Amino acid sequence: MQASTQPNGNLFTTGGSPDGDATVYVSFVVTHEGKVTMVEILRGIPNESGLDKSIIKAFENMPLWKPGRNGTKNVSVRMRVPIKFKTR
Repeated sequence: MQASTQPNGNLFTTGGSPDGDATVYVSFVVTHEGKVTMVEILRGIPNESGLDKSIIKAFENMPLWKPGRNGTKNVSVRMRVPIKFKTR
């Protein structure tokens, strides 16, 4: 998942990052049925709550994932992923 700046300005502020890059850490659960639930931002970009809300909405609206497996049984799994944003 990648976001970039818009031609006429930044999609987000850099939150103090000198190179303009930022990383948002997202935690969520993939249920035994493959649904993405319990989405939360572990570490977002300062002063960018709108971006956090957009990321949460994107994860909540994702198609089904492959669930975790324990032997032959599908199980729910908590995932933590970094999402890197780069300015151009």
